[in-house]
Amino acid sequence: MCVLRLPVVAAWRLALRALLCLLALAAAAGLAGARAAQAAQQADPDAQALAAQAQARFARWIEPPVVQLWPPGLAEREAGSGLRALIQQQHGQAVQALLALTADPAQAAAARRALHRLARVGNAAPAEALLQAQAQALRQRGPGGAREAAAARRHALALRELPAAFWLAMNPTGQAQPMLEVRRTGLFGDSASDPARNQAERGLREALQLDPTDAAAWLLWVALPQRQPSAADWQQALAAAQASGDWRLLAAVHDQAAQAWLRQGDAAAAREAQALAQQVLLQAQAQPLAGVTPRDASLALGRSAAWHAAAGDAAEAARLWRSVLAQRQRLADTRRDDVALGLDLASAHRALALLPALDAQARQRHDLTSFQIYESLAARDRYKPSTDEASWAGMATTFVVFASLATLLGGLVLLLMYRWRVGRWMARAASAPVPVAAAGWGVQAATVQLRSAVAAVSGPVADVRWAASAVHLLAGVALASVAAWLSLDFGDIAITPLRFAVVGWAYLLGTGVLLWLLWAGERRVQWALLAGYLGGLALLCLLAGLRGTPAMALAGITVPGWATLLVFWGMAALPYLLLVLLLNRQVRSVGPVLMLAVVLACLGGVVAQVASSSYAGMRGMAALASEWGLSFVVMQLGIFLAGALAALPLVALAAWALHVADRRGWINDVSLLADTVWLFQALVLCKSLAFDVGRDGVLGLLAFAAAKAVALAGGLLLRWRARRQPARRLLLLRVFGDRRRSERLFDSLRARWAWAGPVRMIAAPDLAGRTLGPAELIDFVTFRLRRHFLIEPAQVAPRLAALSDAPDLGGLYTVDELFCGNDAWQPAVRALMQASDLVVMDLRSFNADRLGCRYELGALLDTVPASRVLLLVDGSTVLPLLEGTLAEHARALPPGSPNLPGPATFTLLQAAPDDADTVRAVMAIARTMPAAGATRR
Repeated sequence: MCVLRLPVVAAWRLALRALLCLLALAAAAGLAGARAAQAAQQADPDAQALAAQAQARFARWIEPPVVQLWPPGLAEREAGSGLRALIQQQHGQAVQALLALTADPAQAAAARRALHRLARVGNAAPAEALLQAQAQALRQRGPGGAREAAAARRHALALRELPAAFWLAMNPTGQAQPMLEVRRTGLFGDSASDPARNQAERGLREALQLDPTDAAAWLLWVALPQRQPSAADWQQALAAAQASGDWRLLAAVHDQAAQAWLRQGDAAAAREAQALAQQVLLQAQAQPLAGVTPRDASLALGRSAAWHAAAGDAAEAARLWRSVLAQRQRLADTRRDDVALGLDLASAHRALALLPALDAQARQRHDLTSFQIYESLAARDRYKPSTDEASWAGMATTFVVFASLATLLGGLVLLLMYRWRVGRWMARAASAPVPVAAAGWGVQAATVQLRSAVAAVSGPVADVRWAASAVHLLAGVALASVAAWLSLDFGDIAITPLRFAVVGWAYLLGTGVLLWLLWAGERRVQWALLAGYLGGLALLCLLAGLRGTPAMALAGITVPGWATLLVFWGMAALPYLLLVLLLNRQVRSVGPVLMLAVVLACLGGVVAQVASSSYAGMRGMAALASEWGLSFVVMQLGIFLAGALAALPLVALAAWALHVADRRGWINDVSLLADTVWLFQALVLCKSLAFDVGRDGVLGLLAFAAAKAVALAGGLLLRWRARRQPARRLLLLRVFGDRRRSERLFDSLRARWAWAGPVRMIAAPDLAGRTLGPAELIDFVTFRLRRHFLIEPAQVAPRLAALSDAPDLGGLYTVDELFCGNDAWQPAVRALMQASDLVVMDLRSFNADRLGCRYELGALLDTVPASRVLLLVDGSTVLPLLEGTLAEHARALPPGSPNLPGPATFTLLQAAPDDADTVRAVMAIARTMPAAGATRR
């Protein structure tokens, strides 16, 4: 027996009670409506415009544009039309309740701000919190405020939890939701599988406890997905709907009951409930004030036809759908501009195409007509993207991850190609042979001595990196402060010292990564940085525990209050894994520049994909796929690549800007790393803020601007300080063969010496990847690397004259690597020796099998005082062979050699296992050496 069937004996009693309840409910609704209308009239026009915008945004979400609908699922989607109308009605009431709060001076500011978030980006969290607070305040008034408290609680649910919980019921086709109002629903709910439904169920239970006569709450309660209402629930829902006098609610209760009984296999009860739903609609049509539209009748008849089809009565379903089709055709003919009526007509044709009672030809005809109607409607907005704005941030994030991986792999390949190209150009010979002076005439002999450098090292040497670290730390604090303020303020979180410190500490992690890279090789400093950062995090967790931070439920696990900070820190630190990939030692020299180019190209690809998602774009792709026989995946990839190619002018502009900045000393390796880290953080912040404030999330770039302003001010100070000291020019020579060892020494030496003066070398494939700057990289990929090579010996002097001895912005000197052909490297190395204040020659692995550096040893005796030469040796250096090579060349020195008459005493430095210790010794020795060529810059 159907539980909705009313006993005949008690009909008059129920009618009397329903009449009394209806009068009381009408009086209360009239009073509440009058108050709401009065409050809405008192609301300022800006708030009213925001309310209208919020309702329009939700309407676009619940009834999306035609291009965002799936044509084959139109008939199935129509089954959820009743629930969609109910949820949209509840959302509209919630927005009006929020608008009424703007007339309350105590809540006006918060209500306007919540409306702004809801209207601009669909972020319902502030509005939901405000309505929940109002429900709590009304509840404390006692029984008199229970009904209003129940309505406020239901309104709070209508903004997020109800749309999320009923999504699949409203859209049986299961298409992907655009993630507007429901993007954060149930992030930390009780159930990881369906948190939105659990939250909606708890909220509706609270509302019904406050007001058991709330008809809308009862309808939502019995219609809640994945829940089996009891017989008492159905009886109370029916009684509340009848008492409300709202025919829509009453018809919806009967309609939901029909679907429930059909699922449970009770066909008789389902048929009776369906008939009652139709009877309610017919009675409402007879009342002029009921507000029944022809479309309402058409949709109700369509639901009845769908019910008969689901019950297996194909013949009755076909008869009803033909009647529905005739009605909808008349409505569509009278209002051709109404998109909703056009979709209803296409849905009716699609439903007939799915009925097995029709012959195949008729079904095919209806299917074709349905698709033609859909196309005619979609063509009205042929250039409107089908992808929603809310998904663009996710697409951009996905492609940033793709760009990071592409940068890593592309950087490795690019460096291999660059080293190979450098080796090929080094083998180029000059057009004319280089004259070599005859030995034996006009030469003199000298003696050579070797001494240990232990006695020359005395006391520590000041490290300029401490000053640079202070500047970058201040810049990082500026970024973290702005980011913390924006995150808390835009997230409607009260700013307290502890919260500000926690959020700021998470954003300070990027600066910690930068300082770690700045002190590469200095393990003691790096471990101190790590200990300091983790110690600060532990202190914040301790303070959170002492202040009684509440526990948090995460995926069914209760996280203590003090550990919630670790959860947040872990979520904030996750993006920095990409930085670890991009700024690792192997691709650090090309990572920032290549990342910029790949991100810009990926941005063009994202724009192309968004544009191609429009009706016109889809038609174009379908035509091309049919013409060329390509799959959808291949077409999407082609669209992305086409967009990336279209963005090449923007990439070229960015490359030109970097090239100019590098040449003029506006950027250097450290500043480029800093800009990469801070810009990466700012973009992550923008993406996070976009979920709260939409397009205003671009304000996250203010964090980068703050850090850059502090870095520029500090860079000017560091450059002024560097100019007050004499620049010491260092020439690094080495035995070729062990690339990894040479890279480690060069990294440590550059990280320390580049703050004291320029570092110069003769280029070779072993260190080509370490010295690759933005200008060289851009010239390499644009096939202009030839301009960096010295093939003719006559090119050496002009190139040396063009080298700068002035510090860049930030106080860092350049690292110059001369690319020489086969016949130009000898005059180039002699010219560099004469222009250097200290020559460090790495003679590790110098033995009888590696004598390629004998020319450099002889040139040192010819052109550089031995007091300004430091020979780096270890156990692999054959010292007797080294001493014999020097002594042999010393027997025939040119008359102008600074090592005559001798003895020429060369300093030997025993290399330490740690390259950082070796470099510290080099710096200490350099302090004791004369700076004959050093000048103030």
